Amino acid sequence: MLAFKKNLPEILDLAPFSGGWQMDIGYLDDCYVFRIMDSPGSTTQKAKLLSENEKDILRTKLNQVKSYEIKALHSALGESWYNEDKFTYIGPSPKSEDFPPDFDRNKDISNHLLEWLNLVCIPKLK
Repeated sequence: MLAFKKNLPEILDLAPFSGGWQMDIGYLDDCYVFRIMDSPGSTTQKAKLLSENEKDILRTKLNQVKSYEIKALHSALGESWYNEDKFTYIGPSPKSEDFPPDFDRNKDISNHLLEWLNLVCIPKLK
């Protein structure tokens, strides 16, 4: 959101997650998982840990995936994890000192975010 506020303030209202969001987070084996879901009209941001059942479902779906590239993840997990109002990161667990609170300074997450915008969001604008 900081990048939108700084560089494109005129479209901030169109940006996903600007009107509130919810997050699911957790560790799955050697991976860090978080899913941010747009929650327009929400006045609070909420985060919850993935349940064991959610982790089991993810493990089953991720068994089909050979890499953590977004195209493979999108194909395996589908719209409930990737669509224009849901962003998911599944990848190597960032070390706390390598995981700044500002996502656009984390290269793995930034690359994943750009691929999500190109693969999922921009085609919905056409």
